[in-house]
Amino acid sequence: DADARAEGFGLPVLEAMAAGVPVVTSDAPALVEVGGGATIVVPRDAPSALAVALRSLLADDTVRRTLGEAGRRRATGFTWVTAARALWTVYAKVHRRRA
Repeated sequence: DADARAEGFGLPVLEAMAAGVPVVTSDAPALVEVGGGATIVVPRDAPSALAVALRSLLADDTVRRTLGEAGRRRATGFTWVTAARALWTVYAKVHRRRA
């Protein structure tokens, strides 16, 4: 069922990108958002599209290098400090509304 395939944030994608690993991911919205254009995106229910994408990575050093570098750059925007500040801002807004 669709809920069993839900990905809440995409931490595995982010971790791979931070390590410079080129990423192929499904078109699940959270994964596309985290990838931010630094991944190859394939439809969730298209195993043939996944195979094509993986073959393209295996066959092309330039694509692997380009995606690896783009992934590293994209991953730098996601830090625990940034996440904590964003969460603090949300809590502060909620608190002000209730006060």
